[in-house]
Amino acid sequence: MKFSTYFLTVFLWIIVFPLLVEVQAQPGLDWVQTYDTGRAERFCDIYTVPDNGYVMCGSAFTEEPWDSTADMLAVRIDNDGNEQWQTVIGFENSIDILFSVIETDFGTFMCGGYAEPFPDRDNVPETVVVHLDAEGNQIWLNRYGQGELHAIIELKSGEYIGAGWSNRMGYLICFDLEGNVLWENRYGDQEYNYFFTMRETQGGIVAAGRAGRGAWVAKVDFGGELIWSREHQIENSDWIIDMTSSRNGGFAMSGYLFSDDRRGPHILLMKVGDDGEMEWHRFPPIARGEFRESCPGIVQMEENGFTIVGRLSAGAWGSTCYPYAIRLNSAGVERWHSIYDMEEIESLGRINSNFHEVTIANDGSLIAAGCAQHDDENENGLVMKLEPEILNPIFLHWEPEDTLLEVLEGDTVEFLVRAFDQQDDELSYLWIMGEDSLSEDTTITVIFDELGDFEVQCQVSDGEFTSAITWHVSVLEWYIDGFLPDSTLITIRRGTFIDFSHHVRSINELDFTYSWEHFGRGGNFEFEGEDSARYEFELTGDHIIRAWVMHDNVNRTLEWDINVRSIVWWWWPHEFDISAPEDTTMVFEVFPFNEESDSLDFSWFLNNEALESDTSLIEISFPEIDEFEITAYVNEGMESDTIRWTVNVLERTFTTDLTDLADLPVSPVLYPASPNPFNSSVMLSIYLPKASRVMLTVFDINGREIARLVDRCVTAGNQTFVWNAGDFPTGVYVVHMEAGEKLEMQKIVLMR
Repeated sequence: MKFSTYFLTVFLWIIVFPLLVEVQAQPGLDWVQTYDTGRAERFCDIYTVPDNGYVMCGSAFTEEPWDSTADMLAVRIDNDGNEQWQTVIGFENSIDILFSVIETDFGTFMCGGYAEPFPDRDNVPETVVVHLDAEGNQIWLNRYGQGELHAIIELKSGEYIGAGWSNRMGYLICFDLEGNVLWENRYGDQEYNYFFTMRETQGGIVAAGRAGRGAWVAKVDFGGELIWSREHQIENSDWIIDMTSSRNGGFAMSGYLFSDDRRGPHILLMKVGDDGEMEWHRFPPIARGEFRESCPGIVQMEENGFTIVGRLSAGAWGSTCYPYAIRLNSAGVERWHSIYDMEEIESLGRINSNFHEVTIANDGSLIAAGCAQHDDENENGLVMKLEPEILNPIFLHWEPEDTLLEVLEGDTVEFLVRAFDQQDDELSYLWIMGEDSLSEDTTITVIFDELGDFEVQCQVSDGEFTSAITWHVSVLEWYIDGFLPDSTLITIRRGTFIDFSHHVRSINELDFTYSWEHFGRGGNFEFEGEDSARYEFELTGDHIIRAWVMHDNVNRTLEWDINVRSIVWWWWPHEFDISAPEDTTMVFEVFPFNEESDSLDFSWFLNNEALESDTSLIEISFPEIDEFEITAYVNEGMESDTIRWTVNVLERTFTTDLTDLADLPVSPVLYPASPNPFNSSVMLSIYLPKASRVMLTVFDINGREIARLVDRCVTAGNQTFVWNAGDFPTGVYVVHMEAGEKLEMQKIVLMR
């Protein structure tokens, strides 16, 4: 299967129609992908495989949908949308569609749908269930008789339930892992009765759909016997298409309705209790007038409320469609909505694009599936992932910065919090210690007048969402309150001496016993020292220095990790396992301790073949998809160091239609410092495709942090920061940028 990937994190372009008012807290797009089998593909359902991607099901039509035969389609993707496998199954001269997919407790997949003879429409469709293994291979395929299956669930007891319709009656079928029917039943006394969705609940299964012209909700026990049935007609005609369990009891249901004036359909959101009685209903407006709203899928959000997705259609027979998402709180009140104009994203569809279903992604954000059509071309399966939504108040700053505190009995500590709200609501603060409420200010002072462990918590609320930060405070007779080197991760050159020390703070003058230990190359042993000690690192490799402080059978320790090298103290890229798209050119560089040494000798190899470079850096192009090994050998006299990278070159996922996007960074970037070398101050510029927490720091040649320029949330786009080197000595320094999961480093040179 070929697919096109359009990573939209390079900008937060959510297109909202001009006639709509933009609302707050709208998340950006993480990525969008389409999937093409060479036919016309539609995804009807998407299921989150915990921590391991997603599986979609739907159909693949040979030509235009509804005018040709179709096969059942299932596709498995990873967390980034890369395809892992695809399965196409079908009967001859038949329209075969899958509407629902779940993962079983055994790691396999159960899919439900129907098979309808084509072009002989006088024959009725038959319910179909497909059981696939973890790799998408068919285990069994069963046809259970007349009807359609639109939902499948696995019961806690291990059986499976399919819901749909048969002979214009609501239909439920229970079967085991091998597909054997345990029971089946039909329900309803209206002219038209359909089930489209269901959930397991206390004492049975709740299914929902349509009965006659009203929304229909029914509950059966685990043997299929009807417990109750409720019909709710709100307008001229009401349908329930999807449902989700509500966190405060009952069920939230999405569907659509036709008004008495025959306009529509419009979105219907309905909340029913555990007994099926309606608690409230809403008509979330997105676009009225010429647009029709339909195909809504619904999901309960992890924080609160619901999200509905579907399509807006206009023109004759809905010839122009746009996918939408609308976020609502627990009372059904809109928080934000987005309409996605795929014409703004080349090759993703201009005429007929929509969402059919939505689920919660592995990172807690939203991921929706449907289809996208470009001009007169066939449809492709569509998957869109939104960035994680931040609704809770966000902490900007807090003091003390370390939330694990050690203090002495009688010490006074000042706590402070600064936060902001994504919805610009007014924030309230509540400080709690144990069971006591202490203050409603942004700061508080606490006197710790007894020994023990305590928790101080600040809760920040906007009235609907609450965030909290907790300090864990140990009140002690004594503790270690400082140490040198103050960085516990250090890279040095062989033969270097390091002076280690620590300071103990205590209530009274106490007698302490000290000991020092070395672990690593050269053996594990103790060496001399009191509250300070000196150690010479004569062997390369990884070493651990551990300091012990003891009093009255109470021991406390400090530990430094020391990486000792002969020649090279840093290298770029700093990660050894790298992935890159084909036709990428990369720069590799090693940084010796003594760059001015006349005896340095550099050798570079690509897959054991020597490259033409005898300097500390090399530029290598990777035009082909493959795995490559790059090795740098650095010699200085009798000493040598080796640095080795593995580069996995992948297929470039940007199309030629998106060259303008491909040229933009899709992840945080640390641009080259300017000027470099510098004699007093240097400008450090970064680019963020989306707002992220950034830590921008400067380290000296021994790996000690000497300046922290940024440690906060930074808005998207280009940002420039200045480091004033002040009285720092001439030498080589390393700038370290950490933004989200991206880590970048570069060398800068200070010259006086």
